[in-house]
Formats: sequence, structure tokens, C-alpha cells
Amino acid sequence: MKNKFEVCDIVKIYTDRANYNDVNNTIGIVSKIIFNQPLGKIEYTVVLPKGEKAVGRFFETELTPTGKKSLREKLNKFDFYDIVKIVRNENPELVGKLAIIRGISQDEETGQWIYCVRFYDNDELLFGVCEPDVISTDQKADPEMFKPVGTVKVQVDPESGEGKIVDSDLDEFLE
Repeated sequence: MKNKFEVCDIVKIYTDRANYNDVNNTIGIVSKIIFNQPLGKIEYTVVLPKGEKAVGRFFETELTPTGKKSLREKLNKFDFYDIVKIVRNENPELVGKLAIIRGISQDEETGQWIYCVRFYDNDELLFGVCEPDVISTDQKADPEMFKPVGTVKVQVDPESGEGKIVDSDLDEFLE
């Protein structure tokens, strides 16, 4: 299966998926190419041109080529759910630990990529690491393990701004 786009290709996003309405008809840069085995399709991670956020993963049918390439030399190396190993840190206890990428940002002044990671041995701890301080394990975590366990509906009073729970399937956790 040959992919239609390459990393650094500038593409236009055309999708009817509701969660991507805010980026529909915008230009982006292909930053990663992933083969989605369960679906048997190639997905492309697309970032906005200034790199301020990864907007999501799209299939070839949701992207249109512009015929242009990005001159950006530095796209982020890692993607959401990539499993990385900490190789350098001020805290020596963290060196050698495995972590899962849960957030991605870029320092606007330096261009440095910063990742929010969750450690395997401490599911509650989220930690920020810089790109040179981690290496790839060529593994991905299952996104299903991060899905919420339930839902909570909150009604907000428009005058006070205060909210109250009106429906929940998490009653055992809220008491």
C-alpha cells in the first residue's frame, strides 16, 4: 500500500467529522504517517503551519494535496500514545523509565518540542519532558486504556457560572 502523502507535505483538510469542524478547510502539514492496522488504512497526523497544535489524524480521503512542501525542518518526532524511554532528566530516578506521550506542545520562542508523559509505574503522575530527553521504543500504547470510564452531565447556572451534576454514571466515584 503506497501512501499518497509524505511528511512535510502541505495539505488542505476536508472532513465531515464533527470533532474536526474547527479545522475543516484549513491548511496543515503532514507530520507523521501511521498505518492503522485494525482499519487497514493509512492515517496522517497533521499539524497547523505554525506548529502550535497537532490537529488530528486524517485518512487520505480527508486530505487534498496542495503540491507544496513545508520548509520546516523540525517537526515533532513523537505522537500521541507513543511509548518513550526517558534518557536524561534532572531527577535521576526517572532516567530509564517508560512513559506514554499524552500531550504535545512547542515552545514558541525556542521551537523546542515538549511532551506531557504518563509513566507506566505511576498512572496518576503527568510529567513534562523535552524532545532530546526521550527516545522511541517503536511501540504505541492502546488509546482504549485512556478512554473515560463514564460520563457526567453538568448544568451551569448562566448568572452565577456555578455548575451542578444533573446526571452521572459515576455515582460510586462522586460520593
